[in-house]
Parts: sequence; structure tokens; C-alpha cells
Amino acid sequence: MIKILLADDHAIFREGLAGLLKTDPELELVAEAEEGEAAWRLIQLHRPDIAILDISMPGLTGIEVALKLKKTRLATRVVILTSHDDPTLAVQADGAGVTGYILKENSFDELNQAIRIVHGGGQLMSAQVAKKRKEFLALRERKTLSPRGNEMSTLLAVDRTRQEGARIQKGGSMILTRLLQRRFGPAPGWVQAKLDDANLETLENWTDRILEAKSLQEVFQ
Repeated sequence: MIKILLADDHAIFREGLAGLLKTDPELELVAEAEEGEAAWRLIQLHRPDIAILDISMPGLTGIEVALKLKKTRLATRVVILTSHDDPTLAVQADGAGVTGYILKENSFDELNQAIRIVHGGGQLMSAQVAKKRKEFLALRERKTLSPRGNEMSTLLAVDRTRQEGARIQKGGSMILTRLLQRRFGPAPGWVQAKLDDANLETLENWTDRILEAKSLQEVFQ
């Protein structure tokens, strides 16, 4: 029996998925949460085998919960279930020890497969995200390009059109805004101006600094 915790702030989606999980005799849904802090408390209480976490939740994000897990000796493994196909978020999830990254638009069968693969010590990422992540990492690691050239090539390879690039950049900016508000409170106007003008690589770098920074100035230095 695989013990499952499910955390998502959209009640209708969460309740529907919980119903599907309960139909599988090999799975036991031990807890549900509608925000990140509750998910973290319930993980410590129930010690589930798998935590299925949305990224965008009140309180802690799914990636922040995964980071907390990574710093403990708990055996719970994380499957991110999200609508975000932004490769920078997938890279952040990797760094947090996440071994499953599944898009909500895909079938329940793929999530079911991810639960079993991750429980067995493997990894699974939705094909759409895996492709973008591979391209993003390959181009970022090129040593022959200048920093500016690397930045532009990454954007071109990951986001095939200007509209797609704008959509992904906006999504990354929104996630970072929420993280900043939770840690430092409402952001002043100059912060939003920086977020609006930043490229994807810069947004990723700022996100990495948030947990360690003691002030907004340290994040954006």
C-alpha cells in the first residue's frame, strides 16, 4: 500500500483527484491540504510515501515544501502536479529533490504511473516539460557563448515564439512575486519594475536567493 498526501488549493480539483486516488486499491490517501504550510505539517504527522503537491499554493509553494523535505530525513518523495510547464520551475524542482513533475492537463494514468515510479526510486517528468527542460539546460551550459548570447539562445530554444516566451516569463514573475510577498511583505514599486524587465535566467537566480536573503536588497543585488 502506497500512502499518499495530496495538496492543492483548488477544492474542486483536489476533491475530484482524491476520489480517483481512492478507487485504486494499492493507494491510501492519508491526508489532504489546501495550502503549503498545512501540507508540511501533515507530511510530518502522517509520513506518507508520496506527497502530490501543486506549485502555486497559499503559504508555502510545492517547491518550498520539497526543499523542507530535502533538509530532513523523512522518506517522503514528491510528485509535483501543476499547470506550469515553465522549464525554470522544473529546474528549481530538481534542485529541491523532486523526482516527479506532471502536468495537470495530462491523464490520470500518467500521474498513477508517476506515483509508482517515484515510489520505487525512479523519476518521471511529463514529456512536454522534459523537452523544454533539456533544451534550457543544454543551452545554458554552452561555454562558447557570451552571457548575452546564451540568454537569447535559451529564450529562442525554449520558447518557440515571442508569445510563448512572454507567457512563461510572466508566469515566472508571478511565482517570484508571491514568494517575495510571503517572505518580505508587499513589494514596493521598484521591485515589480525589476520583475517585469527581467529575463528567465535572472528570475531563476533571484528565486534561488529568496530563502537565504534577509532583505529585498539582498535578493536583487
